[in-house]
Amino acid sequence: MNKRLSRYTKHTSDLYGKYSFGNIYDKLFSEKGLEDTKINSVLRDLKSSDVTLEKLKKYHVMDVGTGRQAYGFLSLGAKAVDHYDISKDHVKRFKNFLRDKEYPITSTNANLCEYKLPVEKYDFVYLSGIVHHFENTAVGLKNCAEATKMGCKTWVHFYRSGTLYWLIVQMMRKLAEYEELENFFLSSALIYADGDTSNDITSNLMDDLYVPNLNLYPPSEYREFMALCGFEVCAEVNIKPEGDLNLLNAYHTGIFVFKRVRKVCLSKLDTGKLLMPEN
Repeated sequence: MNKRLSRYTKHTSDLYGKYSFGNIYDKLFSEKGLEDTKINSVLRDLKSSDVTLEKLKKYHVMDVGTGRQAYGFLSLGAKAVDHYDISKDHVKRFKNFLRDKEYPITSTNANLCEYKLPVEKYDFVYLSGIVHHFENTAVGLKNCAEATKMGCKTWVHFYRSGTLYWLIVQMMRKLAEYEELENFFLSSALIYADGDTSNDITSNLMDDLYVPNLNLYPPSEYREFMALCGFEVCAEVNIKPEGDLNLLNAYHTGIFVFKRVRKVCLSKLDTGKLLMPEN
């Protein structure tokens, strides 16, 4: 964790509530922002997962994040959605957004490395930019995997190690240790948006440079880990080349769509050092 984090953001929850995504929440939940999320994220990712809108009508979906993607699933006709996020501010704002709206949705403030999800409840588990921010990716992802019904899918978008982007970001994170978070937040807003703290560039910078947990692993570890959990890969995006280190050619994020095909007792499963912080 950054040595000079302000008292406001000692945890991932606080960072996202105020400094990253939280600072642009109104923009994300504007009519334009919600429509963009629905079409350019949720609908696109359903297609890559081979989930039709007709199938979605029968699906109980799990989503993690600000809540805008959960709303996107509802807008596209999902039967029901359970939303989770580590940020109490995000959950509070999302519940306020849903107020007086009759939707089949729940929103829960939870650390998914500690909060026990219901076993085999969901037809589609959507983890967009989440797993690398778990304090322990193996623990959090296993929890989500266990919540996936047999024969159903878990969609995982992750930051991958061995890429030029994250090499540069890790160097920047080292430099950022010497800059107080609050000062950096305000300074970046002055530089990029004339002092408007509700801007996308500042939000993304705070996410990359100050998020407490940024655990990077190669695609092969995700593939092996989920295979042990009883899943097989049914779709992938930006995975090739798949080597552990490829600074010039590998994209800095990847997507796997995993399908649960074998019954495994995940609570007793030993996955070794795969996706563990010490690895």
